[in-house]
Amino acid sequence: MSAEQQELKLLVKPWQANPPPFPKGPYSPANALEDIDGITYALHLFLGSHMVESEQYCREYDPKMERLYFATGFGLIQKRAASLPTRLAGLVMGSLNTSGVGFIKTMTPVERHAELVYAESLFEKALLGIVYSGDWLAFIKEALNMRTTINIYRQLGKYLEAVDAEAEATGLGCEDPSVDVHFRSGVYLGVGMSNLILSMMPSKLLTIVELFGYKGDRHAGLAYLQRAGGWSTDSDIPAVDIECPVANGCPSSAEQEGVRRTICDMALLIFHLVLSSFTFEGVDIRMAQKILDYHIQRYPSGVFFLFGQGRLHLCRSQPATAIEYYRKAMQAQNQYRNLYQISFWEMAIANLALWEISESLDCWRSLAAEATWSKATYAYGVAVCLLQIGDEKHQSEVSELMEKVPELRQRIAGKSIPLEKFIARKARKYKQQGGRLALPALEFAYIFLAIAHAPRSVILSQMLPLIMAQLAAIDEHASAPAKYGTADGNGEDEYWDDRALALFLKAVCLRYVAYPDPDAVLDLAEQAAVQEGRAEAEKGAREAFEAVFDVGPKIVYDHYLVYYAHYEYARLLAYQGDKDNARMHLELVLSGKPLEVKTSTKKGKYSMERPVRAVSPHSAEVPLPWEAATVRSPFPTPLTALQAAVDDLCELANMAHHYGHAHGHSHGPAAESSDYPKLNYGPGAKWIKHLTKDRLGTFNGGHFADVNLSSVLYEHRIDNQENIKLEVWSAPGLSKPSFDEAMKQKFRPAKKGESFGPSFEFDPGCEAMIFTKDGTPLQGITGGYGGDRRVEHIVPHSAVKAGRYELVIESSCNGMFGVPWNGDTIAPPDMNRYFQLASADLVVPNMDAWRLMWDFQTLRELTDSLPGNTSLQNKALTTANAIMNEFDKGDPDSILRARKLAEEVFGQAWDEKGDKIYEEGPRKAQIWGIGHCHIDTAWLWPYRVTQQKVARSWSTQVDLMDRYPEHRFTCSQAQQYKWLEQLYPPLFERVKEKILEGKFHPVGGSWVENDSNMPSGEALARQFIFGQRYFESRFGVRCKTAWLPDSFGLTGALPQLIRLADMDYFFTQKLSCVRGLIDQIHEDTYTAQATVGDINKGVTNHKNLESSDVSLLVFGNGDGGGGPLEKMLANLRRIRATGNHSRDIPPVNMGHSVDEFFDVIAKDTDAGSKLPNCGMVYDDAEKLYAEVRKEGEALIEEAFKAIFPPSLSLTDPGFKAKKSGTLVGINTTFFPRRDIVEIPLVGAASRLRSQVVQASKDGSVGYALMNCAAGGGIAYGTGMYADCKPVSAVCAGADHFVLKNAAVEMTVQGGRITSLYDVALERQLIPEGETGGLVIFDDRPNYWDAWDVEIHHLEKFKKLHFENISVVAEGPLRASLKAEVKYGQSSINVLISLDAIPASLKKNSRSLFRFDAQVDWHQRHEFLKFELPLDIHNDNATYETQWGHVQRPTHKNTTWDMAKFEVCGHKLRVHQYADLSEFGYGVAILSESKYGFSCRGNILRISLLRAATAPDAEQDQGMCKHEFSWGVLPHQGHFLESDVPIAGILFNSPLHVRLLEDTSEAPLLKTKPGFTIDGAPNVFLETVKRGLDDDFSTHDTVSPTVVLRLYEAYGGHAKPKLKIASHIPVVKATITNLLEDEIEELALSQAEDSSLETQLKFHGFEVKTLKLTLGKPGLVFA
Repeated sequence: MSAEQQELKLLVKPWQANPPPFPKGPYSPANALEDIDGITYALHLFLGSHMVESEQYCREYDPKMERLYFATGFGLIQKRAASLPTRLAGLVMGSLNTSGVGFIKTMTPVERHAELVYAESLFEKALLGIVYSGDWLAFIKEALNMRTTINIYRQLGKYLEAVDAEAEATGLGCEDPSVDVHFRSGVYLGVGMSNLILSMMPSKLLTIVELFGYKGDRHAGLAYLQRAGGWSTDSDIPAVDIECPVANGCPSSAEQEGVRRTICDMALLIFHLVLSSFTFEGVDIRMAQKILDYHIQRYPSGVFFLFGQGRLHLCRSQPATAIEYYRKAMQAQNQYRNLYQISFWEMAIANLALWEISESLDCWRSLAAEATWSKATYAYGVAVCLLQIGDEKHQSEVSELMEKVPELRQRIAGKSIPLEKFIARKARKYKQQGGRLALPALEFAYIFLAIAHAPRSVILSQMLPLIMAQLAAIDEHASAPAKYGTADGNGEDEYWDDRALALFLKAVCLRYVAYPDPDAVLDLAEQAAVQEGRAEAEKGAREAFEAVFDVGPKIVYDHYLVYYAHYEYARLLAYQGDKDNARMHLELVLSGKPLEVKTSTKKGKYSMERPVRAVSPHSAEVPLPWEAATVRSPFPTPLTALQAAVDDLCELANMAHHYGHAHGHSHGPAAESSDYPKLNYGPGAKWIKHLTKDRLGTFNGGHFADVNLSSVLYEHRIDNQENIKLEVWSAPGLSKPSFDEAMKQKFRPAKKGESFGPSFEFDPGCEAMIFTKDGTPLQGITGGYGGDRRVEHIVPHSAVKAGRYELVIESSCNGMFGVPWNGDTIAPPDMNRYFQLASADLVVPNMDAWRLMWDFQTLRELTDSLPGNTSLQNKALTTANAIMNEFDKGDPDSILRARKLAEEVFGQAWDEKGDKIYEEGPRKAQIWGIGHCHIDTAWLWPYRVTQQKVARSWSTQVDLMDRYPEHRFTCSQAQQYKWLEQLYPPLFERVKEKILEGKFHPVGGSWVENDSNMPSGEALARQFIFGQRYFESRFGVRCKTAWLPDSFGLTGALPQLIRLADMDYFFTQKLSCVRGLIDQIHEDTYTAQATVGDINKGVTNHKNLESSDVSLLVFGNGDGGGGPLEKMLANLRRIRATGNHSRDIPPVNMGHSVDEFFDVIAKDTDAGSKLPNCGMVYDDAEKLYAEVRKEGEALIEEAFKAIFPPSLSLTDPGFKAKKSGTLVGINTTFFPRRDIVEIPLVGAASRLRSQVVQASKDGSVGYALMNCAAGGGIAYGTGMYADCKPVSAVCAGADHFVLKNAAVEMTVQGGRITSLYDVALERQLIPEGETGGLVIFDDRPNYWDAWDVEIHHLEKFKKLHFENISVVAEGPLRASLKAEVKYGQSSINVLISLDAIPASLKKNSRSLFRFDAQVDWHQRHEFLKFELPLDIHNDNATYETQWGHVQRPTHKNTTWDMAKFEVCGHKLRVHQYADLSEFGYGVAILSESKYGFSCRGNILRISLLRAATAPDAEQDQGMCKHEFSWGVLPHQGHFLESDVPIAGILFNSPLHVRLLEDTSEAPLLKTKPGFTIDGAPNVFLETVKRGLDDDFSTHDTVSPTVVLRLYEAYGGHAKPKLKIASHIPVVKATITNLLEDEIEELALSQAEDSSLETQLKFHGFEVKTLKLTLGKPGLVFA
């Protein structure tokens, strides 16, 4: 090979070479070794972070997974090791489970490889089984598998030794050339790993393993692994070097790399860099460095080796550099989330070592969100970091986390993880101490060796001061320990524990100050500092350790401190060369004696053997003379382990001291240079970064406000009455007068400091709006000092020139979120709260100072938000620091100089470019900014306040658009636009102008941002219909993007409805993953503050970077209104200017719409194909609902009187006076049906007795059977049919009642439902020993009281019993039981009924058990439900949703399953159901007014009443009784075969019964049903209405239209025929969307009965809208 060829080979990485060709022809085991080149290539791809490509290559190479090496290679990549041994057994040609070198010699090479692969598969299976075995039996079973594995490896190793010995004896060399390198590397891997694992087993497991005759030699294991790559301590270059064909003079070395060589190297890295945290013997950091240096050249983006570099630098006390490598590892691939999680874990520890608590917190949060290995540790990590930060607002979160920690513990090999046991004890201690822990984050850092890896400067500057402050606080109570930390005088236990912990951590920190970890890299100055400060640190550490021993007997909880203090003290003594005393302390630890603790505590049994064996600080950087000479027993006794530990500790300490950490960076002779002086008289440019960062917080406001930037923000400020005249008028009560009404009132003089109220009236401390004198809104005001503060108004130049400016300010006496009585957002309102006018000043701002403040704020955000040590972060920090140094309060020009410094980050003259800054830099921006102001139409305030919020917010945004041309603002909800149009016409016209200019963007296409779980399908359709029609009528456009950022219910019907409403896209914040063109905001909020952190989240929180790298930034103050502030727009300009020059922050663009953003997403993702499947308003609402109901009932009555002129409803006061007439019922569904109706029989109406089948015992009520078997139309009273099943209600004994007919039977015994029985099938539906009925649960959400139902509410409940049961109807048409329940202050009356007719007229339909309840409710924080345990099994239950149904799991196998414990039903003319079915049978619960269902296991439940107290303190309390009904419907067949959806509709759509005096005057009685559906029982006709564009002002409408809405209800296909009665003169039929735009004309044909018919096609859950155009108006009667 020429030199040129060799150089070329070096440039080509293994995975960049051409892949080996795929095999041709069928697979033959005899040719198995031909696949090694292919699997080697796949492995190189994998190691180079091309994981998906590696998997794809394996699939294409061996699609059947039948090839020896691909079966195992792909299996291991896919983590399917458990099934591999069985699959591979067929490949091992009968040679398995044999032994002996002689036998192996007789094998073919393929058979030997098969033996090796089989051992590897068993090995991984056994390891995983041991780790996850839940008990000792499972453990021993897998240990036996391990025994088989080790036996195979032992025999293969002996074979290799034998043939190599023979080769050497015959002069062939030290290795048998007939053994291929791939087999050899596999044996090295197996024998090496076996020895390592056995040598590291804990003593308990070791005893078991030794029973099988196995021991491990650690040094032999390491030697085997090193042999695969040719590694040695003598050379930095491996003997086997594929990168260098002539390595070490061996021209064939490039061919000596076995397929498992890199795996051997990775095993060495794991041992030296990871397991070195737990052991010391054999650890060689320098060896790890050599391996990493070699492989990082081979795999520059290899995630495993980047991670290894991070781990190496952490071991060398360089945590900042470690974090950089961990981040690179995360960026190298995004396909394996577990690798992300490992990096987050390491970064959490590295940040603790740097004492960057906030950054560590972010890492623990990320782990808690998605990792599963140790949820307890992650939660505890979040908690202790929050405790260290110390903000009171986090206290509730900390308490919640600490409460969860003990419950999150896991078991491995049937045993608890020691670390989790420890933190669980700490969590319990936190609770016992009333929410306190001493130094929790530092103790946590010690556990994870973060103190050991901390730079010495961090220990001195941050950790030790924290400890000393804690000790000072403890010492304040030295004379009275009982008063420590508590007000009840019981704090002594806590005092001694905290004192011992603080002393222990002080001693440990001082020990590391005196003797840094020998692997730590120290420069010359640091080495000198160590020597200079060692004596003092040694003394302090020794005194602190001894103080721990003194305190030990008084420790109550943390006894471990005494044992670890002895252990750490021994390390200190070893460093000092005091072997004897070091040995003494280690022997004490190993003795198992209680030491300096109370023996009564039984805490003396602390196993310290493994820590002692693992404690020695190792160093491969310093040559250790005993390494070659000392031979350790593979399994030393405690004494030999102790002796080895002490000797090594002492020797290492001496060597480290002698060499002065010579392993640090080398310094050669300085080169001559004339560019700088030979002698440096300065102190150097070293800085303490975190102190500089902390300094930035003092530049604006705070303690130094009189001298920092805050002092020059205003040049003038006046508030005297000569210049500012204030007058006020307060509206009476809670009224909201119009502007014109208010201006007619008499205003009185006012001044600053006055209070206005009561709740619902400048800074006012509340919300306000500025008007011109003619009533045009100018902008909103938000008082107070929160992040939404907006109290500035710019006086127009015309007014300045005139010298007079008059305006009107309307103040609303409410905060942004109403007036909660205690400040908590969701608390009930304080209706007597007053607000104070804090400022009404005329000011002249120093705009240069304001712009400098915004400059500085952006720089600070860059410093705080960007990753730890990036170039931009450091530049921003140094620039901000320089600005602080440049600023001088007394020198106005210093402000301009300081602003000039900011151009180092933002770019030269960036500010002069204004909005043109967005035209520079990258052409494609990753972050799209859009202003938004989410305003809840109905939440914590009356509607009138919503109307004001809209005007305040939108007027402000129009004003900002005039000053920031790039500003675009989007808002949804047609209702809010209409309010603006009605109440603030001048502002509406300004908004309309901005819409036409393309700056103000209507979105959503709906009337309000509605919930989409509870409304019916038709209600959702009307939301979009009315919303889109409003936008089109006012602005000439329809919305393209549906917009529900804050709706908690998102139905699966939405995508279909959105497209049917002529929209293409959907935006929300409440999804995790939905397939389609949906954006779930990657900033986690629709109220972002446009900070650098928000921009960064657009990338770091992006879930679909592989599909599109753009993200939407929706910024502005919302929920309560306001929208973007000027400072947000200013900040975004600065961020864009920065992004134009730096890649450390993603570029942001402005000036575009949400629709344009989605257009880009559509283009990037091929139209979505690449995306994954993923005094409050209640008072107003009650009044509005009452008005709507009253008007609705009046409209219905008016319609019936038009259709049936001489008729009365049963509730009409005149009904009882009627002596005669005919009962008829109007069926508003299209289903055939029979119903039983209660008819009053009092007064003259008693003469109707002949039209009822059954009367009540007292004769006041009759039960009529109404028949409408022909479908939609009229039902008439009849007698009982032959197919009716007479019912009975009997008392079968004391507290034993039975409702029964020939189909079903229910038994109530002991106050509970004990039996639900299908008589026809002789099937009991309630499991033996279980009962159904009412049940009440504790209902205490973690915070959002009326919003959330937490899963833990299911854990605490009480079953209620029916009492005072009596029979009130005995049949034959209806049988009923009346029952009472008393609970607390509440009473519940329930009527349970069974009818003689089925729930529907579908064949085999069963009768329905109906429950009618009246509840007087007075509970608090309790939840009433009805439940039925069923002898039915299914992994999923079925629940109705809009125009279809949804299935949810009945189990909780995953957290996703657990989160679905409560399912929201919805109202469709209020129908709904929940069903649990299996093959052949099912049971459903129907409801007519309740929304919550659940099915856990076999228990089906419906939620009936809650009792939250926030935000409404009197929610659902018994001012009036609650009345509601539900039903229990058994059914033959699975749900998909049942009549449950039909029964649900009928249950919620009762007949409208009327009394007709003269049937001859009601010709509609003879009219046939207008529409029927043939050939598809799964298609329902849901809505019949007039067309949207019909003219209702006249009866002579030309071509009136009728619109039908149909849907497929079961999830299948259908081809029904729609038949139109002959009396409906249809001339045209078209398919339309929801907006009734015509899409397709349908063919009409005439049927034999003269009706018209048309063919339709449906797919699962499809909704179709048909528009029928009529001919000549009028009715044609049959």
